[in-house]
Amino acid sequence: MAERRDSEGAGVPEAGDWLVVYGSLMRGIASASADVAGGGGGGDLLDRLGVGAGLRRVGACRVSGVLYDLGPYPALRAAVRTDEVVCGELHAVLDPGIFAVLDAFEGFDPADPSGSDYLRERVPLLEPRGRSAWIYVYNRQPDANQRIASGDWRLHLAKRADPPHDPA
Repeated sequence: MAERRDSEGAGVPEAGDWLVVYGSLMRGIASASADVAGGGGGGDLLDRLGVGAGLRRVGACRVSGVLYDLGPYPALRAAVRTDEVVCGELHAVLDPGIFAVLDAFEGFDPADPSGSDYLRERVPLLEPRGRSAWIYVYNRQPDANQRIASGDWRLHLAKRADPPHDPA
């Protein structure tokens, strides 16, 4: 069966596809985005957005990319070098209707990609290998000083919460 295509040719999400989240949408990170979806910091953001039931968490994954700290959430951009990797969380898509909510949350308008904050793209996974997944890629150029060297938002948040202490 041929893959359905949207106006940009990236394809239309279907049940059985995979989704990678790498920041405030990962399980257990809701406190970092407490005010983003309203309702305080209780619960995971996917659940607070009403899309948690449309996904099944598969586990950790890795994709090619560079992560940037935009304050309450990160931004992923395409990798320039092969050693640039972002750690994420992989979900199986049970209900493709969740993408209408996620697109709005991420500031992606399929009818206006150039005006969108993020683009929804399908990318190959580095781990687990052999599959592709949907991911939201930042559509702006972040400041190079905001780069997260580890490519891991969880690790970055932990370091940000516990900065190194000056013994002086």
